[in-house]
Amino acid sequence: MIYVVSKQLALNTADINYITPDEGLKKIPQLGNLIGWDTETTGLSAHSDRVLLLQLGNQKDQLLFDNTIDLSILKPVFENPNYLFIGHNLKFDIQFLYKYQIIPVNIYDTMVAERLLYLGYAAEEKPLALKECLFRYFGVMLDKNIRSTITSSTIYKPEVIKYSAKDVEYLIDLRQEQLNRINEYSLHKAIEVEMEFVKVLAYTEFCGIKLSEPKWRKKMWEEQVQMQQVLKELEDWMVNYNNPKYLRKDRQLDLFGGEPEPVCNINWASSKQVVPLFKELGIDTSKKNKRTGKISDSVEAKIVGPQKHKSTLIPIYLRYKALEKCVSTYGQNVIDQINPNTGRIHTNFTQLVDTARLSSGGTKGKIKYINLQNLPNNAETREAFVSEPAFVLIDADYSAQEQIVLANESMDKDLLHFYDMNLGDMHSYNASKIYPHLKDLDLKTIKEKYPEERNRAKAAGFAINYGGDGNTIAENLGITPEEGAAIFDSYFQAFPGLKGYFDKVTKEAVKKGYITICKKTGHKRFLPELKKYMDNQRNFDRKFWEQYRAEKAIGSDKFKYELYPIVKEHFKIMQGVNKKALNTPIQGTSAIITKIAGIKFFNYLIKTGLIFKTKIVNFIHDEILVEESIERADKTAKVLKHCMESSGSFFYTRVRLKATPIIGEYWKH
Repeated sequence: MIYVVSKQLALNTADINYITPDEGLKKIPQLGNLIGWDTETTGLSAHSDRVLLLQLGNQKDQLLFDNTIDLSILKPVFENPNYLFIGHNLKFDIQFLYKYQIIPVNIYDTMVAERLLYLGYAAEEKPLALKECLFRYFGVMLDKNIRSTITSSTIYKPEVIKYSAKDVEYLIDLRQEQLNRINEYSLHKAIEVEMEFVKVLAYTEFCGIKLSEPKWRKKMWEEQVQMQQVLKELEDWMVNYNNPKYLRKDRQLDLFGGEPEPVCNINWASSKQVVPLFKELGIDTSKKNKRTGKISDSVEAKIVGPQKHKSTLIPIYLRYKALEKCVSTYGQNVIDQINPNTGRIHTNFTQLVDTARLSSGGTKGKIKYINLQNLPNNAETREAFVSEPAFVLIDADYSAQEQIVLANESMDKDLLHFYDMNLGDMHSYNASKIYPHLKDLDLKTIKEKYPEERNRAKAAGFAINYGGDGNTIAENLGITPEEGAAIFDSYFQAFPGLKGYFDKVTKEAVKKGYITICKKTGHKRFLPELKKYMDNQRNFDRKFWEQYRAEKAIGSDKFKYELYPIVKEHFKIMQGVNKKALNTPIQGTSAIITKIAGIKFFNYLIKTGLIFKTKIVNFIHDEILVEESIERADKTAKVLKHCMESSGSFFYTRVRLKATPIIGEYWKH
């Protein structure tokens, strides 16, 4: 039965009853301990939009609280620890409760759970929308077309009421189906962490971050000026290059009888126009699509940057592109995202990517949210993000989080020695292990006198930590693939414990069909592509390889168009698995440590009554940004540090993670 809880009672029908708020509250316990939850609103912003309907229910009964109800009456319900509220994408719904300072105690987000259960699967294989989930599990077709018609004047239409009730009807059953896979892959702890973090991430989005519009406009103006200066450098370079097909005559001087001057006619924002010039200068613009394997032309920084030694034009062009991105991506559109009601930016976070990390930004409807995790790390940008008057920002980050996670996971004796002795400069230390002629030098000398070796060791460390190889090192440093491969091999020779660790992770992944992201919580990254790899392995018998070699020897069409593509794809799958095995556990465990630190801090705010006073304003992988009043700042900084370090200690005690808070009026890291 559907019950509409309203102060505006209407005639009951066979399947819709109208009841008072008091009657609605009395019916909630009758739903049981597991309660489905959804919200229909006028828009996506908890600060600018309103709740039209809040639905609670199960397959038997659904209660629809309409917009005549003050949702504050539901505070004792959502904060009752005996209830578990089950919803789909609850990060959205929770923010509308935060408007009423309601903090739900127990929640289960079926969308987050579905993502966690199938980390590693492509979105098209396991779509996350409720409509797709219900069809996948139950064969139920949920018609979402009515959603666009819901307004304050249509919420009492029978079709709207029935649609809204349907959104909570299957949520309890959906959770039950998900529990089967949770049990199969021992994901209970992972689910627990992610469900608690939903509330933290909702709070972070709800709090938002303060942007100083005057500072941002000053930054925009300065970047425009700089871009014009660099554009002039590009123009001058082309005039000196003096190739007529890239020049035109400036006819303005004809008015005064002067000789027309040559002017560059390339639009530097158009890659189509830049590619032919770069090819002419001997620059390789080839880019391989990782998904399709197809080759296309690109003048992205990661393609042309390593080739800057080929032409003096490249460094100028790269400066121009960096400024162009600042002007276009981090310009007026950032100011446009300031909420008129809060004066703050409320971006979007995605809780789980394949490595269990957070991501930020994305597009919803007409809104293209800014990525608060990927802002340019320069003073002009960061100083524009500020605190409110009488408040400060506390910025705490883990020192070398991923490197310390790697040391603890691999237990490589030389990496452990580095931390045990507190040697300080990891890149110089790596260089001393890779290059024999640096072996007996102190790290300060290496940093000062051998910057090239140190830089190569740094590139190797980052490449390996992020799943790269010799080619990655070569691209980052602008050296030959052979040189990159040599550095890659030298790194693993210097730290044999790393190779043993990565080999073990890869073997386990192939055997089990997934990478264990975090041993403590059980997060997993599944590898659906391995099914094809194992099928190939069974088919690649001695007879196959004999045929392969014979057809290859004569260069037959069968080899070119049938056998070779199969074998190439086969080894490409394993290459991808190797890369994922390298970086997933390190990035993922680091992310989970930060999430648990955020949960600890959020719970502290609730316990001390500081929730909605002290704001969590950003998560940046290994960094948590908090806004606090000046008088409480010192104490809160210590608490935040403790939350982060105690989270780290839960995972590792061999080499401990340290967090350093910085207090200031703007974002300092």
